Amino acid sequence: FQDGEFNVTFDGIPWRDSNDFTHHSTSYFMPQDLGSIVVDRGPGDASTVGDATFGGTINVNSKMPGEEAMLSPYVSIGSFNTQLKGLEFDSGVMKNYGDTSMFIDYKDLTSDGYLNYGHQRRQNVVAKIVKPIGNDTLLTLFTMYQQLHQNIPYAATLNDIQEYGKQYDYLNNDPTTQGYFGYNYDNISADMEYIGLDTRQGDWKINNKLYSYAYFHNGYNGADPGMAQANGTFNNAY
Repeated sequence: FQDGEFNVTFDGIPWRDSNDFTHHSTSYFMPQDLGSIVVDRGPGDASTVGDATFGGTINVNSKMPGEEAMLSPYVSIGSFNTQLKGLEFDSGVMKNYGDTSMFIDYKDLTSDGYLNYGHQRRQNVVAKIVKPIGNDTLLTLFTMYQQLHQNIPYAATLNDIQEYGKQYDYLNNDPTTQGYFGYNYDNISADMEYIGLDTRQGDWKINNKLYSYAYFHNGYNGADPGMAQANGTFNNAY
């Protein structure tokens, strides 16, 4: 099964692209905020919610706040000048506020990419608040926002790759051409919020969520980046 032919949920909430059943996971979540992933290889039962469940379900779950108050900076460095910098604050269990706990995590990821001028920057912030209500009920507040800026690599022909190398993708640093990387980029913002209530009343277990998510994609590209066409206008008058 390819993407669009299986179901994906986040904390039990099904989500997908506004056009079809595919998923832009890189525009929402980063691994530092995940607690577990559970894969159901079958279509599930009547309680399985979501889209394209016939291909199975990937259940992605956010992590819980830490039990101890802590401030955690972290840094990762990878190939192609890839850098991830983040800072997480955990409140710990706050006894004075009804055992409420929370975390907030900010991340900034930048990379030059393998392909020429295939730059990317992701800025992501997540906050989660968990509050017990009595012995059998848990209230959860969750919010996520991400801003993504990336240059758009174009598929090169075999002849181009043989002539210019494997990293060639038509983008360049010449502002006089349509292939200038500054003219070919995506600006994507995404957010997700929910209020969750988990409770047990006798033999009944209730899990209910009020949620919202959004995905805004603004794409820009030159008229003919592959041919490195020069900038300019023309009059089609006879």
